[in-house]
Amino acid sequence: MNSFTNLPGIGITPGTIKAGVTYTAAVPNPNANFFNIDAGGGYVGGFLDSLFVPRPLTVTFVGLVGAFGFDANSLAGAQVVTIHFSDGADFATTISPTSLQFFGFASNRTDITGLNLAGNSGVYGFALDNFTFTPGVVNNGVPEPGTYAALAGIGLTGLGILRRRRRS
Repeated sequence: MNSFTNLPGIGITPGTIKAGVTYTAAVPNPNANFFNIDAGGGYVGGFLDSLFVPRPLTVTFVGLVGAFGFDANSLAGAQVVTIHFSDGADFATTISPTSLQFFGFASNRTDITGLNLAGNSGVYGFALDNFTFTPGVVNNGVPEPGTYAALAGIGLTGLGILRRRRRS
């Protein structure tokens, strides 16, 4: 699923999912409905879960990301979050929400490529809501050397124009 997904039967239409991320999960058979928007249990607005077929959710970002967060739901039991980086080893941690609980992760670099979320419930493989992420700034906001040269050139051109005007 991504920002173009159209599954109106479960409440996902184009634009429902934030652009820049894709959600995937293994479907054990062609008749399985793995993704589900569930509004039960008093959760306002529904949440994304794996109904009846516990399998991990894989979240893949289109570009590198600096941070992400989501509300975890207790229906999936303890959930293992495995974070993937462009450089270096994965990082895994377990969250055990007792109801609806926020989980967030921020890297000191813009190097997050995706994550997996796997619950241990007999019914739900994952359950989450309000997933968001922050794309990183290329080069941590430091301009390329060519940008400095272009800015210096523009500045010198401006000074040359001012000098000509003063002589006239």
